[in-house]
Amino acid sequence: MRFLKILLAAHIVAGIVFIVAFQLYFQYSATIVALHALLIFVGIAFLLLPCLFLHQRSNHKAMHIYLLTALPTFDFILFLIYSSSVISNLTWSGNITLQLARAYIVDLGVMRETLPALDVYLVALALTYLALFAAYRFLFLRYYDVGGAGGQYAIKLSVYSTLALLATGFLLQISFDEEDPGIWSGEPISNLFLAYIPMFEFDPSLPDIEFVASEAQQSLQRTGSLQKPNIVIIMVDALRADHLKAYGYHRDTSPFLSNLSAAGELISVQSMHSTCSESACGILSLLSGKEYADIRSNSTHIGNILGANGYTSSFIVTGNHAWGGLRSMYDADFFSDGESRERYSINDDAGIIDELGKLNFVASQPNFLYFHLYSAHELGLRHRQFSEFEPHQSSFNPIARLFADEEDLHQQEINNYDNGILQADFFIAQIFAQLEQQGILQNSIVYISSDHGEGFGEHGHYGHTRFLYEEHTRIPLFIYDPLGSQYLNTTYATHIDIAPTILESVGIETTEEMKGLSLLHPAPQNRITRHQTTIASGWKLNLIKRGDNIYKHMWEGRSYAERKQEMLFEIGSDPQERENLIETAQGKAIANLATQEL
Repeated sequence: MRFLKILLAAHIVAGIVFIVAFQLYFQYSATIVALHALLIFVGIAFLLLPCLFLHQRSNHKAMHIYLLTALPTFDFILFLIYSSSVISNLTWSGNITLQLARAYIVDLGVMRETLPALDVYLVALALTYLALFAAYRFLFLRYYDVGGAGGQYAIKLSVYSTLALLATGFLLQISFDEEDPGIWSGEPISNLFLAYIPMFEFDPSLPDIEFVASEAQQSLQRTGSLQKPNIVIIMVDALRADHLKAYGYHRDTSPFLSNLSAAGELISVQSMHSTCSESACGILSLLSGKEYADIRSNSTHIGNILGANGYTSSFIVTGNHAWGGLRSMYDADFFSDGESRERYSINDDAGIIDELGKLNFVASQPNFLYFHLYSAHELGLRHRQFSEFEPHQSSFNPIARLFADEEDLHQQEINNYDNGILQADFFIAQIFAQLEQQGILQNSIVYISSDHGEGFGEHGHYGHTRFLYEEHTRIPLFIYDPLGSQYLNTTYATHIDIAPTILESVGIETTEEMKGLSLLHPAPQNRITRHQTTIASGWKLNLIKRGDNIYKHMWEGRSYAERKQEMLFEIGSDPQERENLIETAQGKAIANLATQEL
């Protein structure tokens, strides 16, 4: 009996240790600690329910075999959930869901090529299960008497587990929804059953999409504009501006874009920043013209407004766009993501070109086309012909980091990233070629940008999602406009400025909800925009334009009053963000100006 008590207590303690570390690192609500401990207790106790049936029949051998199999399996599943949730939080800012796991398990063969460390992870999983089985076998043979008091205690615990299971089921029923985890937000076991990790709240006070679109349609009619150019957005996931020749990079990682720029066919915005450092927020901010705090799951975006003005909307993307609820938010006439294309890997941008080739465009029908490329992202499938920069090594490989020379490995990771950009540039060229072949490029305005950047250890961090340094937020913005619109602001912009620019370029008034400024007008001398990570108590950023100077005021905390850290940089003179000005008189004055409304 004592053995089972210790076993149960050990599981609860181990679960609490993990969830506390998990909650603190990823900054979830402390509520998940108690909820996770409850689920661990219910899970381990529920495993003992069959013991009641087996003990009544004095089938001690079967009971022993059952426990010896069930307990290590339970622990293995916990380990799988824990490790997967850590990886998914580092990659996507949320816990793994069964829906997302299924999508990538189907693509496991290709994923192993993309991420060499995945093989190590799979081997570690197998060894973990074998070690758990061996450990339980040793403990059972030495300490546990199935037919004696231990068996009786298992039966008693089975009764308790039934009551706990009913209570937990009732709690989940009233407080958990597959699209809204409620108090369970961040708890890794329950979050497995979410349709997606919701990153934006539903706001019933927002105007109905049809109403807002109708108002925008009336605006178009008042302007009397007859020209309806096609609008094309090409997003390259995790694309940094400073790794492109047009933005001063020493390598030509994007020959197609470089040639267009050299020919004067591309307009580029010199200083362009993302709203957040992760995908769902960056995408929705660009489409809606809103900062993160104003985005809701039912926010109107330019696709809705253009649709009300006769446009056909098509979203052709790579990857799984159920994440963050994006798929339903797009509300497109035609939608295709990587999961829906059977001939291609989920993260293969070649599938986008294939889907685009299947579309038939009508000359009299204006189109809104949105493409999302994954080639530059760490998980994007890289084709071997795009390996110009050698040797290359994925940065998502902690094993290599243990044994390789740090300087050599860093250069290999940069090479790998630059090869991804080279591939993305190729697919951008393919999109242009397809649009030209179908006769719509000459009447299309094309915006090429990114959802966020990517860190390579500049400030000790790799990847994105958790920080807001220049490597995470400074992105490119190219505009291809054969119609000759005059863009009077090419010096400074953020995600929220693209939607107003698009609407004005086609003669539609922006909605009151949009916070951005059209690039068809001169840049204001003074401006403050708000940026942040999607972690509630994580990093926030005030981007401050004062004349020709651009300041980044960053602080970490749920609110400014509760801030843990604070920094301020002038990125014109200090693009590497090395000189923190927050303690200077000027720095304090600028920070005070930026936080007056907080």
